[in-house]
Amino acid sequence: VVIVLASGRPTAGLYAEANELELDKTGGYLLSFNGAKVVDYKTKEIIYQKVYDAKTAHQVYERAKQYNLAVMTYTDELILTEDETDEYVCIEGDINHMPIKHIDNFKDAVNFSVNKVLLTAKPEYAETILDEFKAPYGDSLSIYRSAPFFIEVMAQGIDKAASLQALIERLGIKRDEVISFGDGYNDLSMIEFAKFGVAMANAVDEVKKRAAYITLSNDEEGIGHKFRLVATSQAIINMMTDGKVDHQIQDPDLVQEIQRLRKRYGHRLEPRMFIYYDRLSLKEKRSIQGYPYQKIRVTIDQNLVIR
Repeated sequence: VVIVLASGRPTAGLYAEANELELDKTGGYLLSFNGAKVVDYKTKEIIYQKVYDAKTAHQVYERAKQYNLAVMTYTDELILTEDETDEYVCIEGDINHMPIKHIDNFKDAVNFSVNKVLLTAKPEYAETILDEFKAPYGDSLSIYRSAPFFIEVMAQGIDKAASLQALIERLGIKRDEVISFGDGYNDLSMIEFAKFGVAMANAVDEVKKRAAYITLSNDEEGIGHKFRLVATSQAIINMMTDGKVDHQIQDPDLVQEIQRLRKRYGHRLEPRMFIYYDRLSLKEKRSIQGYPYQKIRVTIDQNLVIR
């Protein structure tokens, strides 16, 4: 299993989580700045990077100030901003465990190419002005929200899915072998890209709408919970479609149920249905007389929060 921490955060803002997971020892990747930079955390090799020049960053700054937005960007270890007292700038510093450095003049201080400029505003205002703000940059920059109060500005074509595609091609991993978990607007592309796109219970509504599954929240170990379910579900799919051996599933009652389904209804049931089916308890399964596809699906729709 290859672990990738995919985030809008700067690379340094992912170090704490990467160290906790011991990615420096076991290997893994940091996909930071929404994919504008991808680093092999064990070797520190930059696998992929896309930046835009200081002149473009200055133009973004000038437009942001026309909309009364706070503006920040990053060095390897610092957050640079004129707006260090802005509540959302402070949140960015806290999230990433990075020092915030006050600069007197953004255009003078930022004389280097950047992976990202981050803008902040009240959530309602950010939503209202986003389309108008980004209109001049349609062919040159990727601009979208992450948290409701953050507007992310990266080079054209940058999102988590695009960079994840570049990474898995390098690693020889197929798209249908990818599981992604997300909760923010900047996770939408990755959720739709992966074979198994999973929304956290605390995700914004748009992510929940587009995800294949909804798991528990970040505070309830939702990733571990759903990973176990997806792994079991994939075993069920393999049994039904590829003839894999039944010992892939440890629950003998579930094996018996699957064997019966395969014998009686395998030609009528879609593989994807078995991902959903695995979420039903055996009691619920047995309550479905005859196990025909439509009745199973109706029971799923009535009992599960899965799209």
